[in-house]
Amino acid sequence: MNVAARHIREGMIQAISTQIETNDPAISRTTFERLQKSGFDADEAKRLMASVLAHEMFMINQHNQPYDSNRHAALMGQLPRLPG
Repeated sequence: MNVAARHIREGMIQAISTQIETNDPAISRTTFERLQKSGFDADEAKRLMASVLAHEMFMINQHNQPYDSNRHAALMGQLPRLPG
């Protein structure tokens, strides 16, 4: 993984950590707890959740779509199946 990709990934993980800590959006903490109860360790759960965040950012940036909290929540609910 190159340096830029590593920084992006770290930023996504930090964003997910902040969402979990602040419970904003609430789906983040709920999803994190559900994934941990399903056997994922904290790092893997956050990595999975970061993939949803990355997908949502892609939809915003590449398809000029506004942030969609319903789409975000639906994708979080489908984890551990990855968006795509």
